[in-house]
Amino acid sequence: MKKNYSIQLEKIGLRPLNTTIKSLTILIALLTSHALLAQNVQYEWTKKFGGSGNEQVNSIATDATGNVYTTGRFGGTADFDPGAGIYNLSASGLSDIFVSKLDASGNFVWAKKFGATLHNLGNDIAIDASGNVYVTGTFRGTVDFDPGTGVSNLTADNSYDAFVLKLNSSGDYVWAKSFGSSYSESGNSIDLDAAGNVYTTGLFRDTVDFDPGTGINNLIADGSRYYIFISKLDTDGNFVWARSFGNSLSNQEDPVISVDENGNVFTSAPFGGTIDFDPGVGTSELTSLSEEEDIFISKLDTDGNFVWAKNIGHVNGEIGVYSIDHDASGNTVVTGGFGGTIDFDPGVGIGNLTSESSDGYVLKLDASGDYVWARLFGGPSIQDGNYIHVDAADNIYVAGRFYGTVTLDIDGVETNIISIQNEDILFLKMDANGNYIWAKGLGGTSRNYGKAITVDASGNVYAAGDFQGLVNFNPGTATNSLSSQGGRDVFIMKLSCAVDISTSLAGSTISANATGATYQWVDCNNGNLPIDGETNSSYSATINGNYAVKVTSGECSNISDCVYIGTADINEKAVTLYQLFPNPTTSKVVITNFQSTISSINILDVTGKILASFTPTSSVIDMSMLPTGIYFIELFEGESKSTHKIIKQ
Repeated sequence: MKKNYSIQLEKIGLRPLNTTIKSLTILIALLTSHALLAQNVQYEWTKKFGGSGNEQVNSIATDATGNVYTTGRFGGTADFDPGAGIYNLSASGLSDIFVSKLDASGNFVWAKKFGATLHNLGNDIAIDASGNVYVTGTFRGTVDFDPGTGVSNLTADNSYDAFVLKLNSSGDYVWAKSFGSSYSESGNSIDLDAAGNVYTTGLFRDTVDFDPGTGINNLIADGSRYYIFISKLDTDGNFVWARSFGNSLSNQEDPVISVDENGNVFTSAPFGGTIDFDPGVGTSELTSLSEEEDIFISKLDTDGNFVWAKNIGHVNGEIGVYSIDHDASGNTVVTGGFGGTIDFDPGVGIGNLTSESSDGYVLKLDASGDYVWARLFGGPSIQDGNYIHVDAADNIYVAGRFYGTVTLDIDGVETNIISIQNEDILFLKMDANGNYIWAKGLGGTSRNYGKAITVDASGNVYAAGDFQGLVNFNPGTATNSLSSQGGRDVFIMKLSCAVDISTSLAGSTISANATGATYQWVDCNNGNLPIDGETNSSYSATINGNYAVKVTSGECSNISDCVYIGTADINEKAVTLYQLFPNPTTSKVVITNFQSTISSINILDVTGKILASFTPTSSVIDMSMLPTGIYFIELFEGESKSTHKIIKQ
């Protein structure tokens, strides 16, 4: 099992390559097996960059047009143009942070570097709807975070500090913030909500001011223990709030974070002993079952208030968690590694899985933190799952590692996947029910690591990692080999799993244009929940609203854009008749042209859940008690309805 990463590395501020928080490496030799290459999953390309030192990638993300962004660290001089051109960057210290952008075809767009005299590391990356780039990580000394001609220095307090950096889509500097004390702080994981607020989690000791502006918002870690922090900044880098959890372990592994569209914050990390996970005035204590460590998964609302916390563990096992994500319905998935027997059900039920040595797992909880399912992938040797991503169709992708043999049940067939020599790369796809759809493995004679995986809006899969020596990156029968230049180099690869998700509209009937597929129509106004019985290629709406179709062809699936129906039996009143202002709002909205014939009003969140339903007595709708986020307000008048999207700040 991997454990005690961060604190043991306090003096150098880095994780070792084989224990990076988002580094998952699985190797596979049977490259012609159906389990490894589904017929309609196609290899597109692999690109690499590197140089005289060791390069390490930690995270990957895509934007709306399929551009690919990565972050990590590099040493010496490295060429970040994977094509025929040359774009060399030289590290200022022992290792520098890099941020790289390729287009959807793998062509070089830009690369930026940040560093000082010692070790600096980019840990995680996120992209907003406008293509702005957000990075968090760790730095030491004085670092200029403006990669252009300007200067924007941040100086770490004595040791390593955490940073949050924002660049625009061209790689130009927007802002950078840091948090630190006389000890080492790390920014490990980052995510955004629909309004562009920035959430970061990591570790800190002593007293740290998490307000990067002129204000002061100190959080205090007692004694010699590392605490977990969660920080929220707005899109301009201004402080919103910060919360912390104490820890009874002297050696704390890095936390990970995922944020849904409403700004609910899901965090996970290993812990030991008893911890109060309510950062407010209340108390919600969890006690680890294992003498070693359990993991927790917690949920805060967008204002940092406690919602729930769960712990996973067993007296006869130990477990680590390395990545977290969520789906459109607020279900949470995590991945990591475990040994022994672990009860993955945090409730009164039992969800035991047993590992022969060290296996990878995927766990799914619902929006209330209740157990849905858990799956393992493993064998007699070492396996881990260290990066997880959920696509728009609720498919789950994992990047990981293994050594020896991994056994997976794919389409009801027990499939053995055998490593070549050392630890190699694995990428897995599962459906929303935890069934394995495909697995792809890459390897060579050296250790090779799959670090990250993501999916674009068209269903294309992008994966990244680092490798050494000669590796064939084509998981099919062809050969597409790359060799590392110096020590370890970074690879980025693309697999296409595109499905035709275009639709046609005739009146109140929507039709999927794909043929020979399977279909499931969903209600976009209700968290993309499936509509019972609607599995034909066409759907006729009886109620006005937004609808989409999930199209599955072989091992590939994706969900269409939502289509608005305004001609069903219940008519939608023209939106110009009623307008709501101000929008965005901080407290109240006013209905223009308000009429007493408006019989009722619903307020819904982005999942379609009705938060309030009432009969209006005036033109004013009070939203002051709602947390910041995106809401929909429905106005009903007779047989008509109008729907309005409101942003609460």
